[in-house]
Amino acid sequence: MVEPSEEQGIRFWTMPKEPRLWEDETVIIVASGPSAAFYGDNYLMQFREDARIIAVNDAYKIVPFADLLYSCDWWWWNNRKMVPEFTGYKAGLVWEGRKGNCYPGWVDSKEKDELYNFASTGQEGLETEDTRGLRTGGNSGYQAINLAVHLGASRILLLGFDCKSDGDKIQFWCNYSGRKNPGNATFVNWKKTFKTLVKPLRDLGIDIINCSQGSALKCFERGVLEREI
Repeated sequence: MVEPSEEQGIRFWTMPKEPRLWEDETVIIVASGPSAAFYGDNYLMQFREDARIIAVNDAYKIVPFADLLYSCDWWWWNNRKMVPEFTGYKAGLVWEGRKGNCYPGWVDSKEKDELYNFASTGQEGLETEDTRGLRTGGNSGYQAINLAVHLGASRILLLGFDCKSDGDKIQFWCNYSGRKNPGNATFVNWKKTFKTLVKPLRDLGIDIINCSQGSALKCFERGVLEREI
């Protein structure tokens, strides 16, 4: 990875490899596919003692009590004014580790100081060598899986990983105002990159189960959250 200069102000989350923050724990990752709406009204609160929770993008609205909020999108953080009401960890993809530059939007932004910063180290597979880095997969949900691995997860349960639209709905909450939302071609690419996680996760002995109702993402074992927790 190309290292940033001190002047660029990157604040990496430099976590130790041992012991890790969530060593051998179950992690629920809630993405923003339409099926995530089923888990509103604080439904997931009942599992707080059994699992850590990562919210992806606007999924924090249905899990405001999540341990961590992740988004790779500067526009999203800026539009949500850095989500001041969220009190857990906040993390985002700020540094292009292969090229050695900040992603657009973060270059002169002081707001990146409010996040634990991560660097991209490639699109496919799983970053395991450098805990400051994440493989991107083209979407925040993919990156949240890599982040859960860095944090020590032994079991990962996915919600809202639909990889398809529900009629006009792409996310459970709303469409990005003024932004182009992912279409079928994007979903096809995402599903291809998610497949590249299967072997490295298996090699590490990490179970990953897709509990998203009606998901088009078929590469992971399928399950029902209430039976898997």
